[in-house]
Amino acid sequence: MAERLLKLDDVRHIDTPQNIALLFQKIGYNASAQQLPKDELELSDRSAEAVWDSYLIADHHKGAESLQVLLFQLNPIEWSSPSVASNRMRSLAQSLCKRPSNFLLLGTRDYNQLMLVNPRKSFDADMNLKVNIRKLLIDRTNPTPYDRDRLEAIAARNLFPQKLYDTQCDAFDVEKLTKDFYQDYRKIFKEVQQVIKDNNPHPYFDDSSRLHQFSQRLLGRVMFLYFLQKKEFLGSDRDFLRNEYRNLKPEAEDADFYETLLEPLFFDTLNKQRPNNESPWGKIPYLNGGLFEKDYGDKVFDAAGVATPSKIHLPNSLFDPSAEKGVLKFFNSYNFTVAENLQGDEEEAVDPEMLGKVFENLLVAEE
Repeated sequence: MAERLLKLDDVRHIDTPQNIALLFQKIGYNASAQQLPKDELELSDRSAEAVWDSYLIADHHKGAESLQVLLFQLNPIEWSSPSVASNRMRSLAQSLCKRPSNFLLLGTRDYNQLMLVNPRKSFDADMNLKVNIRKLLIDRTNPTPYDRDRLEAIAARNLFPQKLYDTQCDAFDVEKLTKDFYQDYRKIFKEVQQVIKDNNPHPYFDDSSRLHQFSQRLLGRVMFLYFLQKKEFLGSDRDFLRNEYRNLKPEAEDADFYETLLEPLFFDTLNKQRPNNESPWGKIPYLNGGLFEKDYGDKVFDAAGVATPSKIHLPNSLFDPSAEKGVLKFFNSYNFTVAENLQGDEEEAVDPEMLGKVFENLLVAEE
């Protein structure tokens, strides 16, 4: 395994241009935080208006090759949402990519979030410049292992500028992310199936198709929680599941993460209307979609009329965010987003469209 270059605390500390430069130093860039006058950047008038401040973070040259890392602090109105910020960063990329250098662009409003933007140039049949972007949005206050991994993936490692730019393009490859997520999901899916079967000796799970369906529904429910917490819909906590697991003190004999947290969250909270969306964990919405309807219990039969288990037992180890095969550890290692991308704009994160492809491939693999 390659040596770790960063800790999550390094990501938490990127709250100033100087600390961003320090992080890039740790991954091998010739980095400093040199303030840049906007007029030197030859931006369009509209892009220049959007920028509050700008910095040269790193500048790598070798012969005719060049790669610059530029940081832009946008005016607050330009960051009313991640989608608006992404659109503005793409406009900045369009202006900058008229120059011969390659770029990695960094965008922020107040240093609580940092958007990494990998611009990609192309030309149409009339040789007009087209710029698409791949991006990663990092929440400095709640960075994920995936954020750290992507930053380490763009480490300079004494690479020439063009090779370093190619490395950045590989690190922001959404197709590779989809493939990696699918492979990892298949592994955790098989683990979940085995744990369910081992801990629930009920004839219902002797049927492989029922076991498959139940396992997929369980993972689908947990995954949906990740989209909800990303939107701060779970008690306004963007790290709700990991925090609740820790609060449970799972090492205690009577602690049961599935029975104590997930079951009441699934079936008594998300599946039920409540005054003002109140819950034991703060405000949580009611979702009327069927995903969180309880599908097992006493005198509960499935669609085929087969009796389901009266109770489901799942050990804490299945969900442990620090366990190698823990469900929460798996999901914590990826970014989740519900933001819609514009044409030519892709985010390095798991989104509902990607999940559709993953589930489709999983069904094909099981046939």
